[in-house]
Amino acid sequence: MKCQRGQLYLESWFDKDLPLTSLSVTVAGQRFYLLQAKDWWSFSADVQKRWILKWLREWHKRDEGSALVAIDGADVRLPLELLNEFTGTFADRSGPNCFAATAAMAVCRSSVQNLAQARDLIFSWLHQEPFFRLLKAHHYCEVSVYRGIDDQRHVEPGDVLVWYTGDQVARHAAFAVASDHVFQKHGQGFENPWQILKIEKVWYNTHLETGGHVALFRMKRQ
Repeated sequence: MKCQRGQLYLESWFDKDLPLTSLSVTVAGQRFYLLQAKDWWSFSADVQKRWILKWLREWHKRDEGSALVAIDGADVRLPLELLNEFTGTFADRSGPNCFAATAAMAVCRSSVQNLAQARDLIFSWLHQEPFFRLLKAHHYCEVSVYRGIDDQRHVEPGDVLVWYTGDQVARHAAFAVASDHVFQKHGQGFENPWQILKIEKVWYNTHLETGGHVALFRMKRQ
């Protein structure tokens, strides 16, 4: 079934105040409904408001928000001004993604003079190829790979972590602020905050269960 753009919702997500959408599909015995623009604009303003509020509540149940972690304010490997500015905040639109968030931190970490560039970069949608070019340009190189959460002991503040699928596709990236915490953004939606999480809480760890891995990049000493 080709349905182009939209958001999928389980049938159980709907209640008496939220109408079913016009397109649906059953997969493995579960009924999904597709929300597309034509459905959205057919809803009243009141339905739209209830929909968004429920949607955001569901997202925040799934996402625990920024973790409390002691960050060494004297650690020159961390772009503290940029971290303090964006941690726990939301973009005003959809688009900014994990690769842009991570690249912004890496660019700013290489030199505080890059702060203005990093502030622009963090609001962009960044594809994998320019992301890796930026890492290389700022002297990051791959130093190790781990295939299980227990192997993360080699992570240092200032490192960049990249999650790969079993098909070797880079799906997610994050910037280490401690040995077990990262600054990251889950997805490119406006509802996904920039946040600090424990590495074990990153959603994309599921790739480690299906043949994926995490590559660790570190800035070379000049």
